Amino acid sequence: MSLDYIRETYKVPAVLNGRVRYSGDAIQREGTIVGAGNAHLKVQLDGDDFAGNYHPTWKMEYLPLSGDISDQEWINAGCPRESSPAAAEPDSAGEVMVIKHQQQPCPVSCTSACIAMLSNTPVADVVTRFHDDYRASKIGFGHMLRELGVPYKAFMTDGMDAIEPAGAYLLTVPSLNLVAQNHSVVLEITEDWDWWIHDPVKGREGKRYYTANVVQCEAEQMLSSGYSIEAFVSMDDLRRIYAAEATP
Repeated sequence: MSLDYIRETYKVPAVLNGRVRYSGDAIQREGTIVGAGNAHLKVQLDGDDFAGNYHPTWKMEYLPLSGDISDQEWINAGCPRESSPAAAEPDSAGEVMVIKHQQQPCPVSCTSACIAMLSNTPVADVVTRFHDDYRASKIGFGHMLRELGVPYKAFMTDGMDAIEPAGAYLLTVPSLNLVAQNHSVVLEITEDWDWWIHDPVKGREGKRYYTANVVQCEAEQMLSSGYSIEAFVSMDDLRRIYAAEATP
């Protein structure tokens, strides 16, 4: 989703190379808008060598536009002017996520719900077919993925594999709702390096859930560390799996 979408949806003067002040942390920091993705701003805060994802309105202040902004961006932001500086770089639009969110039907069916999302299978079907055996440690997530025809790469728990290629990652994370328990989520990454966390507990009443972006409410927790990678499904395979649904 582009900066055009953010301007129209949130009614903010978000433009490429525009300056902002973010106050979501303990201190205020200024930065530069370098793009957009997943309906969030991509902002490189001063002093950082990377850009982060930020909600367009949460703790975000838009600073006066400067001479680094092109005429068209000024017009888009509702601030036309007479001078004509050099044009800015084209806006980068984020890609649309492939995975459709599915909610776990009970407190301990998070892995089944994640397998359902990775395989584009109704979670009720996955639970009926695999959940009891999985909970009894008779089968693992690999068995479920293979049975559902999902090509995947398994990761060793003690490995040093990093999150790099575009695709979907099955992660084990600390539970935000059950004491001393683990939880399963799916991390989806596009070729443009947009991140989405598909947490199957999201939407269950009173439950906290993980997000890959800046938190917007008390129920959210940003996932930045403390996870282990269990499996990886490539973006090509993920798109093929979800495209099969649309095939007549």
